[in-house]
Amino acid sequence: MAEQSTNARWWDEDKGQAHDAVAHVFRVVRTESEWQRDADEFHACLYSATESAGVYGLSRSDHQYGPTRLPYNVCRSAVDTLQAKITTQRPLPQCLAQRGQWKSQKKARRMTQFLEGEFYKQRFFENHWRGWVRDALIFGRGLLKIWTEGKRITTERIHPWEVHVDEWDARYGAPRNMYHCRSMDRGNAIALFGKRDAIEKAGRFEPENSAADYSNTVDRVDVVEAWHLPGPDGKGGRHVIIVQGATLLDEPWTYEYFPFVMLGYNDPVCGYWPTGLVAQLEGYQYELNLASETLREQYRMSGVLVTVPDGAGIHDQQIRNGVHILRHRPGGEVRVNHMDLVNEHMRARPRELTQDALNDAGISQMSAQSQKPSGIQSGIALQTMDDIETERFHVFARAAESAVLEVARRYVDCAKRIAGKFDDLSVSVPMKGGLLELNWKDVFIDGVEIRVFPTSMLPQQLGARLERLKDLWNTGVIDRATFMRHLEAPDMQAEMDLETADRLVVDEILERLMDAEPGKDPERAEQETYMGPTPYQDLAWAAKRAQQKLNRGILDGMPEWNQSLLRRFLRDAKAEMAKAQNDAQAPAPQPGAPAGPPPPPTAQPPELAGLGIPGTAPPVAA
Repeated sequence: MAEQSTNARWWDEDKGQAHDAVAHVFRVVRTESEWQRDADEFHACLYSATESAGVYGLSRSDHQYGPTRLPYNVCRSAVDTLQAKITTQRPLPQCLAQRGQWKSQKKARRMTQFLEGEFYKQRFFENHWRGWVRDALIFGRGLLKIWTEGKRITTERIHPWEVHVDEWDARYGAPRNMYHCRSMDRGNAIALFGKRDAIEKAGRFEPENSAADYSNTVDRVDVVEAWHLPGPDGKGGRHVIIVQGATLLDEPWTYEYFPFVMLGYNDPVCGYWPTGLVAQLEGYQYELNLASETLREQYRMSGVLVTVPDGAGIHDQQIRNGVHILRHRPGGEVRVNHMDLVNEHMRARPRELTQDALNDAGISQMSAQSQKPSGIQSGIALQTMDDIETERFHVFARAAESAVLEVARRYVDCAKRIAGKFDDLSVSVPMKGGLLELNWKDVFIDGVEIRVFPTSMLPQQLGARLERLKDLWNTGVIDRATFMRHLEAPDMQAEMDLETADRLVVDEILERLMDAEPGKDPERAEQETYMGPTPYQDLAWAAKRAQQKLNRGILDGMPEWNQSLLRRFLRDAKAEMAKAQNDAQAPAPQPGAPAGPPPPPTAQPPELAGLGIPGTAPPVAA
């Protein structure tokens, strides 16, 4: 026992010599949790309606494809429905700084943009979001591994059955050690870690009783990665990567978490791994399979039964269309009997079980089968029903948002690590009309808090969205331009861009004035930064928007220099409005009256000068 206890403390081994201890502990942990991989294989088979889902990675050279035997796959129906419901929303992490500190808030806004750019760079919602949620529903846990490779952040979906924890270590839900065994191409492993001789000799960490016959068209090697979290003093953490007989990487681990972000469907009663939706429905699926088999047999035995005497001269080939034949002694008559052996209760049982399973999972027929309930016509009513159903999945939806929030925190930690090692890190943020390049040193701020906000409070269905926007418009909450901007109708995108262009340019100008820095020469900075309103904009809205930005900036601690720029913009907007009003009230020129001298050239706003717009004069030199 003393020897086993010593071997189990692999993190106390000398640096570069922990591979034997890690290999021993990993095999023990995997053997103790073999039941979990059996459950993952079973649940994956229920979802995919196959006899082998590939969890064990066994050879399929002797397999033959056969038709599925699950006509009522309630597991897949429930998983796909809930996956679509959850992944429709794309939670947006936002960074919040302390109120009243203007510089911190400016950096927090840029840090939010940086995170948005990193999510875009990683193609998080395009490549990882759906599979991550589906893994949580099938296996109870979805795992994303986030780490750094040189100057870039890497995100990868990990098979849940490849990650192991000791059940005793994870009894209270907070294991101190974690192990990840994965297969790698041997050439990639050599290029990544070096140590060619050790990797060339290494084999696989398969159990001794494994009958796997792997393809010889590829050359792969098993790599085990182990982590030990640091103690309360922040010391003692360790990260080791090994193959059989050699250590590839051995470094301290200073983080208080493992490099995995786990999304769980149902929190465990005891232990670390959550349970999934398929585990909740497997009893219904088992009964459904039995009921379907029994019903199929009853249908097969039903039909037409023909009793034929021997010697009647009627051959089996003459009776077609699935008619059953029963022969008896000569001398009898040929009789045709119509049989219906299908029990009505058995006929209804599969549908009853399916409905019971969906009710147990909290999924309505409207969501699972895309059927509108009878009597419901209004888009608002449909949205209300959808909201009521969503309450059933409120816990899992909040867990998904929290998991995305944790992904954002991991990106921040990885960015810190890369910036500290390589001086800086840049990312391109998708903005309207192009990409914005941001550097980490320009956006990072200590003490920032990251929260998750939904991307939209409006319904996703076009009909319900249209009715909600109509209500907001009729009550005066929004105007026509805002209405069209949030309608999100693809065939009206060009029109919406034109409707909102004048307001977008005002917002861009105001944001520029708010984010500007006075530097050492405030007057020169004001001349280079300031952009005033023009008659080609909605001046009334521009003045109101500037007033709103100014008042909000006062609450947030905006510097006086930036406030003066907004006040100047507000004054200029009112002056342009007064000028336009005076021009409208001026008497029209009489026909035949001599034309007056042309007006002297005036300076044009910097955003119009030199653009070749007809009727604009070149800027006048000061």
